[in-house]
Amino acid sequence: MIIICFGDSITYGNWDPQGGWVGRLRKYLDSKSLESYTGADLFSTYYTLTYNLGIPGDTSTGLFSRFEQELAPRFNQDEETIILFAIGINDSRYYPSEKRHEVDLETYQQNIWDMWEIARQYTLDVAFIGLTPVDESRTNPLYWEPEAVYKNEYIEQYNTVLRDFCQSREIPFINIFDRMKDLDIPKLMEDGIHPNQNGYQVMEEIIRSEIFDKR
Repeated sequence: MIIICFGDSITYGNWDPQGGWVGRLRKYLDSKSLESYTGADLFSTYYTLTYNLGIPGDTSTGLFSRFEQELAPRFNQDEETIILFAIGINDSRYYPSEKRHEVDLETYQQNIWDMWEIARQYTLDVAFIGLTPVDESRTNPLYWEPEAVYKNEYIEQYNTVLRDFCQSREIPFINIFDRMKDLDIPKLMEDGIHPNQNGYQVMEEIIRSEIFDKR
């Protein structure tokens, strides 16, 4: 099985020495692979390859521009392949003085549509990971970019667009925002936006339970 994860800095795992939710997921899957390895065959019955293709700062527009070029060399038609998308929080970044988001909602929806159309030519096993909430006391405004803000009301709008798109096409959607928004967010965030080790652990457990524990 090949798992290919596309996204931004939260996919990449910023601020986590264990590689964020993707790194933790890989550790879990690799452990299962080793447990099932008997020595008789290099490729066990649960052999997996997990690719982390998260780029810090990326938006859906940036991801769309690189997506297929990065997917094609990692795809093997003889292997079960799962594509996970986790993108959108940087699209929601808002500039109050300019009254604009980094990527507007209509463009975000189109980018999601276009990437899904490409992905399903490779595999029908595609899922979208919802956006994560932020600690607004540190993101409104951003202390390192005071002209920009991340606000949960905006993030939720993008998350809703993603959720509705997935529901309309019966695509698996992991609603991280709704699962995390009522938790103690300040204690789960390293800098207000990126999860700390505890936050990534919460994400990995949600994603694993929704996708991989059912296989």
